[in-house]
Amino acid sequence: MTNNNHRDSGGFVPDYELETDLSDYSALAQEIIRNRDNMGTLPEPGLVGKVKGCCGDSIQIELRLTGDIIQEARFTTDGCSATVAVGGMITNLVKGKTLNQAQQISSKDIIESLGGLPNGHRHCADLAIKTLQATLQRE
Repeated sequence: MTNNNHRDSGGFVPDYELETDLSDYSALAQEIIRNRDNMGTLPEPGLVGKVKGCCGDSIQIELRLTGDIIQEARFTTDGCSATVAVGGMITNLVKGKTLNQAQQISSKDIIESLGGLPNGHRHCADLAIKTLQATLQRE
């Protein structure tokens, strides 16, 4: 069963919908990609940021806060499976953290938490961090 998380976009199909071979990803990354962990939007998010990476992929992160604690986090992307994996992981990592703690998360933290990323896709973790930073700067 295909998990369609994008709206009618005039025939556009995100890269992650086209990728079927996930064998280069860790078991955890495969699970995040298949389940689309935290993928989607929040009704009335408190903070929103979007960044387009050097590869052409973009990530949008939405956060819901109580005070300075991140209660909920979601993301959307038009990118590859690696971008889905890092989006799912960064949104997992920020939940329950203060805004200051979230600012300390690095691309290395994402890659290590995922059990690595395939060669040629490590820049996706940098894109996730840049997007998180852009989101937090809107506070």
